[in-house]
Amino acid sequence: MGWIHTRSNPRLPEIQLGLEVHTGLSFGRCSSGVLNDAAANTVALSFEDGPDPVWTRRILASLDASGTRATFFVASPRAVVWPEVIEEIADAGHEIGLHCGRHLVHPSSSEASVRQDAEVALSVLSSQNVEVRLWLPPCGQVAPFSGDLARRLGLQLVSWTIDPIGDASGSIDGVIDRVTTELNPGSIIRAHDGFDDGARAAAACELSLEMIRPLTDHLEARGYEAVPVGEIASRVLDLTVDPSVAEPPLPV
Repeated sequence: MGWIHTRSNPRLPEIQLGLEVHTGLSFGRCSSGVLNDAAANTVALSFEDGPDPVWTRRILASLDASGTRATFFVASPRAVVWPEVIEEIADAGHEIGLHCGRHLVHPSSSEASVRQDAEVALSVLSSQNVEVRLWLPPCGQVAPFSGDLARRLGLQLVSWTIDPIGDASGSIDGVIDRVTTELNPGSIIRAHDGFDDGARAAAACELSLEMIRPLTDHLEARGYEAVPVGEIASRVLDLTVDPSVAEPPLPV
């Protein structure tokens, strides 16, 4: 269970998002899913790699100012260091999902190591009274074992459909242009609220913050409602991962 759009692959079935139809994609990321009519005017905004005491709080303030709810996919080592920020995310009415502990990319990791990493991360979040339903794997990539593992952990795999920031080398105008060009009913927009090291990672957080206000204004003008990822995922019918079409993972 999980989906992402990166490039067309005719071996995969089509993914229907509302009234729009897109070709399924490769790298073991997704298979098919159909959004029901209730999701026709909804999109989701997701943040990953946090929490961060500076960026997450600035992003929370911007989301609050625009009246937008989002989903924060948490890296558990950062949750250990800044549990108060996790609490602030929850108190603001946002959804919290699992990202990872050690950023293990599933196709290049063993099932045992990914399982242990996820179990430790879930234990951290559980100790902070966070109930997790969604799992965004590192780089949005899944392996043949990912779907079954997610089910055993009681999680639903998800990913993004639009990655407007990419390597963070662009401008905010380019970020907004990419979102508005690729936006469809049920789109999940990727952003960042945390990072480990490096100017590029910090730039991704800066662009994520700058994106919020113009993006939410655009969504409102087009009649879209921004909701947490879980509200999109709950409206997807028959969403599955097909490991038979997996290809080598993208470089990390």
